[in-house]
Amino acid sequence: MYEYIAPYVSVQIGPWATTKTVSVEVHSSRINPIDTANIVIPTEGIGTADITKGMPVEIHMGYREKGLWPVLSGKVMDVSTSRVIQVQAKDSMETLRQTRITKAFVDAVPREIIKYALLTAGIESHILNDKILPRRHHYVSKALTVIQLINHINRTWALEDYAYYFEPDGQFYWGPWEESPRYNGGQPVGTLEYGVSILDLVPSDESTGTLKTFLLPWINHSELLILRDTRFWSAEVLVRIERVQYSLGAAGTEMNLEWKILKS
Repeated sequence: MYEYIAPYVSVQIGPWATTKTVSVEVHSSRINPIDTANIVIPTEGIGTADITKGMPVEIHMGYREKGLWPVLSGKVMDVSTSRVIQVQAKDSMETLRQTRITKAFVDAVPREIIKYALLTAGIESHILNDKILPRRHHYVSKALTVIQLINHINRTWALEDYAYYFEPDGQFYWGPWEESPRYNGGQPVGTLEYGVSILDLVPSDESTGTLKTFLLPWINHSELLILRDTRFWSAEVLVRIERVQYSLGAAGTEMNLEWKILKS
């Protein structure tokens, strides 16, 4: 059994790095594609101008003597200084939200359009599914943000099962969820059991719910997970993670998940 002791976090903001934080909270969701982070840092040894908007941010979480896992790669959106330094950060999906595309595409497929949009936004690390899709003789983006453009492409080509997200290391993925790295060939990333690794579980209806567990920074949204809780189910259930919140600070260290049961 994994020992959930000595959790710690590593934060890199521009050239400045620390493992001493008051609190770090990261939100990641397949429903809202922009991952966000709230970082609170002691002011000792840091000048008021050391952290500024636009600086790159890297957050890793884990356990001492076990390792660290990336949970967010992005940039500073806002920073304030009083008794502590408070930093708000977002992943590279925010860059896609801020980048607008105005262009007519001729005889194009979704992969070509999305690749053009990503490169326009400065995103070079990406995985775009190469499934053969019908070409459209004429497709126009009228000042759509890259996020709006991707959503519009998915609707236009009726790509209902297509997902898109940034990995914590900054790589972008677009394609069918069941072909994504996070689907992992249908293999769950682990098993959580009430009374062992599940601290609390609340179903909202027969197929969705939330749970609280220990900090498990290697678990991401859109991955598969097995849940065991005999209070609600006679057998284990397979779920897809819809939202994740990683929290590490003086108030406690935990992870909150929103999940959805996958029908067999």
